[in-house]
Amino acid sequence: MRIALYVRVSTLVQVEKGNSVPEQKKRLQAYCESRGWDNYDFFVDPGHSGSNMDRPALQKLIASVTNYDMVLVYKLDRLSRNQRDILYLIEDIFKANNVDFNSITENFDTSTPVGKLMLSMMGAFAELERQQINERMMMGRIASANKGRWRGGSGVPNGYIYRKGTNRLEIDTTKAPYIVQIYNLFEEGYSYSHIYEKMAEMGFKLSNPHRIRVILSNATYKGCINYAGEIYPGNHEAIISEEQFDRVQQIIKQRDIERNYPSLKQRHLLTGFLYCSCGSRACYHKNMQRGKAYEYYECYSRMSHKTMAKAKRCTNKIWRKADLEEEIWNVLEELEYEDIKTEEPDLIKPKEKELKTVEKQIEKLMDLYLIDGIPQDTLVTRLNALNQKKETLCEEITTLKNKSHKMTATEFKNQKSKLGSIRNADLETQRAFIGSLIESITLLPGHDLKIKWRF
Repeated sequence: MRIALYVRVSTLVQVEKGNSVPEQKKRLQAYCESRGWDNYDFFVDPGHSGSNMDRPALQKLIASVTNYDMVLVYKLDRLSRNQRDILYLIEDIFKANNVDFNSITENFDTSTPVGKLMLSMMGAFAELERQQINERMMMGRIASANKGRWRGGSGVPNGYIYRKGTNRLEIDTTKAPYIVQIYNLFEEGYSYSHIYEKMAEMGFKLSNPHRIRVILSNATYKGCINYAGEIYPGNHEAIISEEQFDRVQQIIKQRDIERNYPSLKQRHLLTGFLYCSCGSRACYHKNMQRGKAYEYYECYSRMSHKTMAKAKRCTNKIWRKADLEEEIWNVLEELEYEDIKTEEPDLIKPKEKELKTVEKQIEKLMDLYLIDGIPQDTLVTRLNALNQKKETLCEEITTLKNKSHKMTATEFKNQKSKLGSIRNADLETQRAFIGSLIESITLLPGHDLKIKWRF
């Protein structure tokens, strides 16, 4: 058994009885001898505060911790007076290297169930403190964003300069013209890569073409502050007009749709969106009878298509092309966001509500232990279960938040307001519009439809 004996005194307690360096060393040595441990080393920090870890002997102990099986102190506050530092040392330094920790005057031995319980309790309370601090910091940042202030730190957008102490952005007159040029070129139809190359030729170098998209999507350029996914009016001068910025966002959205759904480039309005209730896709078809063309949409299975058929015998009826397309336009004309927004409920709020419940249960469990003295085994079992549940919920919430957001009511309203002009637009524009609202259309028996929306 190799033991590291850590001793610390601050300037104020060096002469106090029981806390002096010789007294601590004497008691630690006696404790080791009473247990037959004779392989030990002292690490002594005389005259060093316990409020931080900037101590020579402690740093030496951390560097050589793998040489020992246990770290032993006279009292817990000799290791540190900061709870977070204690947890860091025990969890991330000692425990991570299979080194136990023991305080000889307190019931704190991480090799025993009681010591592990104490460590779990300290961790739970420290986590609660961290969450409260983060919440206060978040509230302060949101309040600052509400006032239009830049959050400070790194990440200042190209085209701006951040002056410390002012909480404001100022236009960088040497770079702002390039930002204007990027927006203009994009509206003219240039790709991200082409704009990236043009900027490099002009002397405005970026790390990669994706930075062009980042610039085009940054609401800071229209005079706003973006914080935690919310947009706030800023107190800085805009480089791009709000109208141009909004036009660019629409172009980006349309390009994304076309990239993710190549079927939008088809030659017919609904090709690529249509499925039959039998599982096959449905496609455009044309027959010539007596010199007259008949256009319609039909299931691949009805056509006995060798590779695309899904059913041996599909009895679903065909749709005349003009009738089905008119039906879809009518559905869009009559559609209201409230009619379908509940198809996919908000999955994040119930998880957040459940997380708050679990956190309250952890707090109540701690109170029960401290006040009513519930059995330690019961506390450890229930605490471990609750902490595991809390960790799972946090991961699930993070995953849900990272998923792409679907269309909001405002975006839907903006899209629908264009319906009249879209019906008279070219085919590519019409398909992009339908694709922004509709994911798929299933043809049902009896000339019924089932539409899967994108929101």
